[in-house]
Amino acid sequence: MNYSGIPLTNILFGNEHSKIKFVCLGNESYKTQIYKFFDNLSDKNIDSIIGVLGYINNTFPVCSHPIKFKKFSGQEFYEIKAYQIRIACFWEKNVLIAFYGIVKKRDDWSKKDTKNVINLYKKLKKY
Repeated sequence: MNYSGIPLTNILFGNEHSKIKFVCLGNESYKTQIYKFFDNLSDKNIDSIIGVLGYINNTFPVCSHPIKFKKFSGQEFYEIKAYQIRIACFWEKNVLIAFYGIVKKRDDWSKKDTKNVINLYKKLKKY
């Protein structure tokens, strides 16, 4: 599986009752920012993300939460929030594709990360 020629790694398959799949851009031989981000997360952080993904799965296709899962400020893509973790992602049918992740150090995304995530999304959607 790939997106715009970039390989995808399955993060959460779910089961026969799952409505969504959660993947990230990149794999072991094509290490993207988000792939390395997931690779370095603690089990506790991954469990927090899985909790939010469970909510998203249960509310699909509406999938909105005022804090945990909402559109990124003025953009077409979404942000998953799990404590200090922030993950930018977008939908392709029922597949949620993660493409950028940070551990925040304050309430808002830094200007640098905001610029990076918006530019990356535009680049991905251009293909």
